[in-house]
Amino acid sequence: MKRTMGAGPLPRTVGQVLPTSHMERSHLGVRGRSIGGLKGKGYRVDSLKPSDIGTQVAHQFEEQLKRIALSDDIPEKGMRDGEYFMPHLAPAMARQYATKEIKAALDDLECGRNFYAAYEPRNKEISERVTQLFGGGPL
Repeated sequence: MKRTMGAGPLPRTVGQVLPTSHMERSHLGVRGRSIGGLKGKGYRVDSLKPSDIGTQVAHQFEEQLKRIALSDDIPEKGMRDGEYFMPHLAPAMARQYATKEIKAALDDLECGRNFYAAYEPRNKEISERVTQLFGGGPL
């Protein structure tokens, strides 16, 4: 006996919720151009997963902040592994980091504008379908 939920039989895995389509395969080229643009501007790209592309540049700045925090003179005693106190930066130094981070965010948007235009609606569609089939809140 098949269990159904409005939209047809319940798939066995989330991967079967929305199968790969021709449209998804065409997005691979857009993703590649986005990644190539970021690499061309000197940013590290560690993952090709669509869900990781939008956070990689920001994570690089978070890693840098963590390195600064862990090497400053404020001890991280009593903190769990991976946690740290925000470092105190001189205003000129903070402005320098902020300027670099803003430039990186703008570069990320420029390189990924076609990717995000294709990815975000598809991501929303998949999240809504998974929620509809399996319950729970949005992913």
